[in-house]
Amino acid sequence: VAFNFSVYFFSAILYIVVYMRHTPNLERAIAFASDHLQYPLSLDFKKVFYNVEVGGFSTIKESLDNYLDTWRDYSPEFIESFHLIEGSLFEPDNTRRISTLEKALQVILDGVYDKMLKFTHNVRSPLTNVYMLGVVLPTLALALLPLASAMLGGMLTWVHVFLLFNLIVPFFVFYLTDKILMLRPGGYGETSLLEKNPLYPEYKSNKHYTKAFLICLPFFIIGLLPFIISSLFSRLTLTVVVGLIPSQSPPP
Repeated sequence: VAFNFSVYFFSAILYIVVYMRHTPNLERAIAFASDHLQYPLSLDFKKVFYNVEVGGFSTIKESLDNYLDTWRDYSPEFIESFHLIEGSLFEPDNTRRISTLEKALQVILDGVYDKMLKFTHNVRSPLTNVYMLGVVLPTLALALLPLASAMLGGMLTWVHVFLLFNLIVPFFVFYLTDKILMLRPGGYGETSLLEKNPLYPEYKSNKHYTKAFLICLPFFIIGLLPFIISSLFSRLTLTVVVGLIPSQSPPP
């Protein structure tokens, strides 16, 4: 949930700074940001005004500070940027006021950069695990499968190979990759302008998944044919050999 909000933090600060560069009014700047931001952060900014209207707080600043406290542990740079924006209202000189606003924008940028840098350092070990599981393990396993099958006396069949390399290993690779991606910090803001593109319904459609499935299905079946033919040939050979061995009748 925090990631869904954090992707709009930079956009929120940018909208407020752009507005306050020519109009030093915090209330109107927040209203401007709430009108142009995407859900869910836009709804939070509207709630800042709502809390003042219903009497929860006497000023916008008090309501805003109460809202910023909810992000104190997750995004301190977002709070610091807002405090710099609030402090720019008390600058007597217009040049210093604009400089403070630009510093607020730089603070949120540096915060996003530091989080991304920390993420790149922490993600090395998980990515190594994904590489070992998704690339190294299947390669080594396929090289050692004949030896393992001989040592197990034919207990290892194509069914076990199919389940291991087509279901179990891809599932764990997908799970670990998705877990790593969920840890990444937010640093971008999605926009609804894409939905206005006339080709957006075609982009959003799932028809290409169906086409890809139909294209890949024959190759998938062809890939399974060696295992199926080998299994049938082994059973047929075993049946023929058993049929050629004369049955020994018990001595009289």
